[in-house]
Amino acid sequence: MPVSFHTVRSLNGLKNRAEILAAEHSIGHMKSLDMAAQELGFSSYKKAQQVLPPKMFMIQVKVNWCESQRNQRGVETLSYPFLQPLGQMLESAKVRRRQRLGRFVMTSPDVLEMKLDVEQEAQSEARRFACQALRRLMLMEALDIKPAPEKVIGWPTVVDHHDGVKFNGPLRMPGTDHHSVWVTREGAVLIVDEPYADRFDPLEMLEEQSGWCEQFGFERVTPVWKGMHNPGAGTQMSILVHKSAGVNLQQMAEKLALLPDDFCQKDWPGISTSSRYTK
Repeated sequence: MPVSFHTVRSLNGLKNRAEILAAEHSIGHMKSLDMAAQELGFSSYKKAQQVLPPKMFMIQVKVNWCESQRNQRGVETLSYPFLQPLGQMLESAKVRRRQRLGRFVMTSPDVLEMKLDVEQEAQSEARRFACQALRRLMLMEALDIKPAPEKVIGWPTVVDHHDGVKFNGPLRMPGTDHHSVWVTREGAVLIVDEPYADRFDPLEMLEEQSGWCEQFGFERVTPVWKGMHNPGAGTQMSILVHKSAGVNLQQMAEKLALLPDDFCQKDWPGISTSSRYTK
């Protein structure tokens, strides 16, 4: 069953869905629970109880935008359930300064918020930033990884105030764009590369990148999940890791395949409010 942005992830969510089904179909409580579980691919509610967590933490990503050209302002809000509260996911203020979470601030224990002031297309840009941030949180949870520290031992890096830690020198694969650096719980270093798919000739670039991976001892996987940067406009994610790290990239790709990929600034699933203002 394809995973949607709105797919239920907890027993609490399943129960809420069951209440809706009970009212729609005029059925009893237990039957509605089984029906809700079957929508998720379980044979019954009892089977769902064995897999789904009792509850999750609803995290909000909010972007307050102001578009001076049209004298409009508004707020774009995405909400999504996670296994951990926001503070635990970010762990420290330093994490918020990396991997494009830097423009966001925790305004409450479950809200990540930023302000955007541009001349035009502010609402679309706000939605893009919100999706980026939420997708990064999804990646962190699915793979149990954190943004790399500013000094990765044994790896030449450069720090960009907007993009976080990036690799420098020969460790930058040909054609790499919008790449970010992450570490697993065991300390293995991952490179996430997110170029636009139509930027290069695919066969020519694949040959060049494969040669680079062979030369420097890297392996790579391209998950079905399209990634974080701007999938709605054609970016495609791949993950690289040095062979000596002992990381199972295929297993990571399988975990990412379970994430929703049906949302971006064009397919916006969030809440939007806007109004005109006078300068």
